[in-house]
Amino acid sequence: MTFRNLNIEKEYRNRQINIIDNFYVPILREATSYDRAVGFFSSTSLSEIAEGIFPLVKNGGKIRIIASPKLSEEDIEAINVGYRNRNEIIKESLERELLPAKNKRDAYRLNLLANLIASGVLEFKIAFVNNHNNIGMYHEKMGIFYDKNNDFIAFSGSANESKTAISLNYESIDVYCSWKNEDAFERGTNKITAFNRIWENKDDAIEAIHFPSVNQKIFENYKINKQLEDYTEDDINTNVDIQISNTFNNKHNYPELPQWLKIRKYQNEAVDNWEKNSFSGIFDMATGTGKTLTGLVGVERLSKFLDNHLAVIIVCPYQHLVEQWVEDIKEFNIKPIIGYGCTKQKDWIELFKIKIIKCLREDSFA
Repeated sequence: MTFRNLNIEKEYRNRQINIIDNFYVPILREATSYDRAVGFFSSTSLSEIAEGIFPLVKNGGKIRIIASPKLSEEDIEAINVGYRNRNEIIKESLERELLPAKNKRDAYRLNLLANLIASGVLEFKIAFVNNHNNIGMYHEKMGIFYDKNNDFIAFSGSANESKTAISLNYESIDVYCSWKNEDAFERGTNKITAFNRIWENKDDAIEAIHFPSVNQKIFENYKINKQLEDYTEDDINTNVDIQISNTFNNKHNYPELPQWLKIRKYQNEAVDNWEKNSFSGIFDMATGTGKTLTGLVGVERLSKFLDNHLAVIIVCPYQHLVEQWVEDIKEFNIKPIIGYGCTKQKDWIELFKIKIIKCLREDSFA
């Protein structure tokens, strides 16, 4: 079969239809190559990508991925002010996102990607906005599939290829099929041109960089004995029931430490000192030392001290930092309530008044 045999809609909204089952999987089964610009770089995002690209890999296809580094406020400030080398900071930010696999399924997925990177089937570049030596986030989301007849399907929209984006968030994508009409062909061609310009580093507003040392780190961290030819879709399919290491008591929404977390000595000392100071103080920690995880370890400690009667408010200056917090918070068995765009103090007060009352009624953690 080819793309023309598929029933492809002009748009997909995940609360109306399963985007993975009705869009990604059918297309990837017929695709010969796939270009994707997607969210932030992390071991979680790499694991999610494996689910989508497996059918294409079996076809002998090629994949190119553009992602953004997960830079903290301190990273961005250090780069913008010129305290440290930009590429070194980005490299460190990428490496600290390569967390251990949390279960057998993730281990299989990440091993698959480690092998694909080593064999040259999968390439990725890290992109960011470079404006007069001030660094910003490249956060565009688009993708292009190609089949054996050189037809293409291009799409853009809000969705990442992750379980959270597809199943929990309200996400949508717009789709352009090259053979359907002139407008779709033109719009899709524009996406292809934009992607290739970024990949080839020809877009003056965006810089895209290879990090060979990070490729090597991925291979070292995630390579296991399982060979590519031994893989089946069941090994990486999210619907397969594989026992995971984080088994939380979901009856109550209380913080718990994930079993994969290895708390560093200095992180534990910081939380100990914070507890000794009546849970009061500021964690003043260097870039790359795990401030977010240390803070969440502190939340878990304080929650236990208060017999799990605790509400926590986390305020970030940028939306991408909120998204980073959300990803980490969920690993601690916490269901975050998210609000964006409140610019006035009274807006925040009203938002959290409503949300906290809702949590208290449901006997849950906010």
